[in-house]
Amino acid sequence: MTHDRPHERYEILLVKAVDGLLSAAERQELDGHLQACATCRAELEDFHQIKETTDMISQRILEEAKIEPPRPTRAARRWLYTGFILVFAGILLLIGWALASLFLDPEVPSIIKVGSGLAGLGALMLFAWVAFIHIRGKRHDPYTEIDQ
Repeated sequence: MTHDRPHERYEILLVKAVDGLLSAAERQELDGHLQACATCRAELEDFHQIKETTDMISQRILEEAKIEPPRPTRAARRWLYTGFILVFAGILLLIGWALASLFLDPEVPSIIKVGSGLAGLGALMLFAWVAFIHIRGKRHDPYTEIDQ
């Protein structure tokens, strides 16, 4: 393809066409040019073949590599779980202290005490459900053998 100014514009449009990124106006402009320019039609066909080939190679590499997401090591998981447990224990301690202060204070209206109790119970039930799902999922984890 020659490198005169008009064709430089069409080279950009050809690349965008191969990648499916043309706007309607650009598509119309390129189609009009392709009707008159055999060189650009041949270039577009070459670009399509190159893209098809590189897409096939990329797909084949990915399939052969069987790339798995990185999984933390056993030691890293221990640190992570220990950190979560410590944070959770601290939060529970703070919540327990706040609730005890709330429920033991005679100046706090009963509706606040009941609402807080219900919200706390609901949060506890949701946490228990998430923990149950997580533990149940661990028993059926296909990667358990790989991690060990």
